[in-house]
Amino acid sequence: MGSPGRSGVGVFTCGCRLSALAGLGRPRDGLGHSWREGHSACRPTAPERIVLPTDPAREKDFRDCVCACNIPFPNSPREALAVMSKFWNALAAEAAIASSQIGMGATTLGKTMPQRTASYAEAFFPLSIGFERAGKVILHVDRRLTSGDFVSRKEMKTLSHDLISLFDAVEQVHLRRYPGDVRFNRPTDSIHEKIVEILGGFATTGRYFHLDYLGGVHAPGGDAAAQWWDLVASEVSRRHYRDTKRARDRERARLLDSAFDGSALVRDSLVNGDTIDTVEKATLVNLENDAVVPWCRMYTMQIARWLARILIELGYDGVSNEDVPYFGDFFYPLNQGDGVFRSRKTWTASHY
Repeated sequence: MGSPGRSGVGVFTCGCRLSALAGLGRPRDGLGHSWREGHSACRPTAPERIVLPTDPAREKDFRDCVCACNIPFPNSPREALAVMSKFWNALAAEAAIASSQIGMGATTLGKTMPQRTASYAEAFFPLSIGFERAGKVILHVDRRLTSGDFVSRKEMKTLSHDLISLFDAVEQVHLRRYPGDVRFNRPTDSIHEKIVEILGGFATTGRYFHLDYLGGVHAPGGDAAAQWWDLVASEVSRRHYRDTKRARDRERARLLDSAFDGSALVRDSLVNGDTIDTVEKATLVNLENDAVVPWCRMYTMQIARWLARILIELGYDGVSNEDVPYFGDFFYPLNQGDGVFRSRKTWTASHY
């Protein structure tokens, strides 16, 4: 059940992990101990769930469980971490970065304003980084479990920041490892495709769009923020901005505009260049944005959930490999339902 490691410390290979003991994140049951369903032999007999190392009174039960599995018990979180290989540490670090960046991007995506280009950049930077790192971790782990090595730097560089090609490769991992399992189906709605296209373009060249423009280079597709408003937000608005709410918002904007009776001077523009010159237009844009932002976040996080589910399952597949962490410690917060994606405004992820 367990394999001995350095300094006489062992690593759980039955599904239970030392990552919770080492303070590496929240386990999948949220209480302090990570285990996989069905591995009851490695659960403490009494009580069923324990919190370590903050509950010394229950530590004996856990030690008895560990002894039954023939696994030496670590004396401290530092000792537990020391047993992990350098590859384990590298994958865990990348997983933590990916999950935290996606969570940061989801949070800032909910604060985007169609008049402020920078508000979109604040979301696009962490989202593109998080998606890319999560996808590349999947490829590394799949290669490790399949052939015993990792993807070479030369191979990985061919993908660069191209999220479309990267996600195509991730989808092949899903089709080969989990054929027919709908939990791992890639989100393929036209909105998902536009999100990946925009974030991939932003990561590749779009982040320098304005600097390139000053230098005489005109990137195809234009500014990523303008693309998002025209291609993603507008389609989300068409689908999910209900006619009844739209009518109420129009009446609200009209009444607010009439209250100023022409005394307000409005000079602003949207990220796509459209001019805002009345109180009514400014109000309508803000109300529409408030309505579509939760849905934009949902579609974006559906992509994150797809990556998270594959990583969590790969963590199960690699449970006997000392180089593969249990990725649920990092990505379980992203494995949520659509309603949570729409309603939750602040996203945090486990940190390594």
